[in-house]
Amino acid sequence: MSNSNIDLLKTYARYCKFCGTCMNCDLKDLTEGKNYEECIEAILQNYEEVCDILKKFNEEHPIKTNRDALLEVFPQALKAVDSTVAGDDLCPAVSPCDVVPDWVVGHCDEYYPFDCSACRQLFWMSEYKGNENE
Repeated sequence: MSNSNIDLLKTYARYCKFCGTCMNCDLKDLTEGKNYEECIEAILQNYEEVCDILKKFNEEHPIKTNRDALLEVFPQALKAVDSTVAGDDLCPAVSPCDVVPDWVVGHCDEYYPFDCSACRQLFWMSEYKGNENE
């Protein structure tokens, strides 16, 4: 499965969660009923129209990243010079293992000690999940 297909499925999942019910969904016009199975069938039969709806949703509701959440609280946070993300999307110079102790398991083993910048990019540009205790 290509990255674009995976991104499409992730966007569909975000869109479905955002809508809350089928009644609030723009895809309902493509279905005869109001259930998940018919929605999937509508996606398969109206792929280009669904892609347009999901692209518009993505433009209007971009994914909030961990970086975005940090910069809301600390807008002047230092940026890492060694980040491979260009322009204003530079990653904070803070390593995720310094602020999220659970990050070490499954991540630091993969990157440390050779490529902390790739690990920072992976973490800071990932979708913000919020505080699970909220």
